[in-house]
Amino acid sequence: MFPEGTASIPDEEWQDVFALNLFSAVRVTNAVLSALRASKAASVVNISSTAATLPFGPTAHYGAAKAALDAYSRTLAVDLAASGIRVNVVTPGPIATPSADELRKNFPGISADDWLEYLPLGRIGAPQDIAEVVALLVSARGAWLTGVTYRVDGGMTAR
Repeated sequence: MFPEGTASIPDEEWQDVFALNLFSAVRVTNAVLSALRASKAASVVNISSTAATLPFGPTAHYGAAKAALDAYSRTLAVDLAASGIRVNVVTPGPIATPSADELRKNFPGISADDWLEYLPLGRIGAPQDIAEVVALLVSARGAWLTGVTYRVDGGMTAR
């Protein structure tokens, strides 16, 4: 399906993808750390991807960056727990957004129907599906939740 796969990804793309998907979260968290510590109920929610656990071919760099974000978030959860700061990760599966729809439409060797085959709930997710979990995690109802990755993927990773 992907004849060149991982080897076809130039070093610059690896650097760009890690800068966007890992280092941006590290930098933003570090920039607001004093405000988080001053808060009475601070919560950080990083957005990952199922690509972190289901990597393939030409998106290996994206999956690797998201896997690194997951590891960073778990470490951060332990580091910041004594300050009362909770850190969690939400891992979306396929979500209906204009850019993701375009990517799926042009993904080599996988049709729109193929995507649905991997989703036990039988539909592409909506942004609201992710927002609901994030809202729980930052609310008082999520006060005992930290260091966990929540897969919001329609059952995709259950297969």
